[in-house]
Amino acid sequence: MNSKSIILFAFLAIAWTSYGQNDTVYTQLNSIIPSDNDSDLMQLDRYFEKAQIVGLGESTHGTHEFWTMRFRIFQYLVKHHDFSIFFLEADYANCLRLNRYISGADDIVEKAVDALDQWPWITAEMVEIADWMRAYNRSDPERKLVFIGADAQNYNSTLEQIDTLLAKYNLPVTDTMVYKPISFTEFYKLKPKQMRSYFDLIETKNVDVSSFDSQDQIDYKNLFIHLKQSVDIQSQKKSGDQSEMRDRFMAINMLRHLEMDEDLKGIYWAHTGHACTVSLNEFGTDDWGGCTGGYLKEVLSDGYLAIGLDFDEGSFNAWYPDANSETILEKKSYTLGSVKVGPSVDETFGAYYRNFQSPIFIDFDDLPKDQSLFLHLIGAAYMPKKEVTRKSIARYNYLGENGLDAMILIKESTPTTLLRD
Repeated sequence: MNSKSIILFAFLAIAWTSYGQNDTVYTQLNSIIPSDNDSDLMQLDRYFEKAQIVGLGESTHGTHEFWTMRFRIFQYLVKHHDFSIFFLEADYANCLRLNRYISGADDIVEKAVDALDQWPWITAEMVEIADWMRAYNRSDPERKLVFIGADAQNYNSTLEQIDTLLAKYNLPVTDTMVYKPISFTEFYKLKPKQMRSYFDLIETKNVDVSSFDSQDQIDYKNLFIHLKQSVDIQSQKKSGDQSEMRDRFMAINMLRHLEMDEDLKGIYWAHTGHACTVSLNEFGTDDWGGCTGGYLKEVLSDGYLAIGLDFDEGSFNAWYPDANSETILEKKSYTLGSVKVGPSVDETFGAYYRNFQSPIFIDFDDLPKDQSLFLHLIGAAYMPKKEVTRKSIARYNYLGENGLDAMILIKESTPTTLLRD
């Protein structure tokens, strides 16, 4: 995740009208527990039947209930709608080891999850998902499940995986005397004019891979694309341009995998700010471009379904301000850990639906449009000063009335179980 991804956007504004609570349209779901009977999800079949990608957004990266609810939906889509791909907001290179584990490789699941190398994904909840996918594949289904990173941020891990494959086939690897190793943080501090040597490096990786076995050819092709994308993103002058390009590349990467088979279908597990369907033209700001879901909607139309998850109150893991902690963004210091927030403020989904039993599914097409409600859009970092007033909510993240097709609201959140200290 780049710096844009970890900034708190206090709330996502979605325009609609309240009917009066007795007339509000919603669908009651029975559970957020993946192992529970899934018959209640049959109510949502009409949404899933046309979908080739279902975007499952999260308003925080560190909420346990978002994980379990989405895992439950993923299991249902696999069993009843022939979904087989788990797309993650993470780099292709960092997901390779976990995909191999899911495909049956002899490995320790916690180490395979740790290779994802971003704290939101290195959780006990991810271990449970990986083990379920591995067990499902062992049951010999007609279509195997795969785990694919759609993002293109981590230049270093991508280059490392490329060199590993080149060494396997006795081909030249990166000359570290010419291209000195650079940390993730240092790479993202480079100015556009400093990127020329990295474009030169990309050309050295454009090699003939016809001697590779079939899976290595696929992996190398994808790694090469992601390496070029990571450099292209960083070469943009404005952070808004970088964010727009990153989201567009995530959409392109998922669509590329779907091109292999017209029957392939997958979920996209990401922050709501990526999964939503806002396009570049709709947003109209210099600070943010189109969202991944917006690009997917343009290409797939009804084939892309965007569902966000939000909560009323509770705790979650996030970076939070702390003068004595690690500097991660704009010379400010943060600590990674559990954050607790009170009930949602007025004019939010959490406040409006507070008296209903969670979880509930809300179809935005059923809602009139002349009043605005808001939902949390916290992401990986929590900045409490930006969550105080309705004015600050609207200022920091208005994504338009068509930002989501639907949302699932949960009453109370608890933190994910992190595997790293």
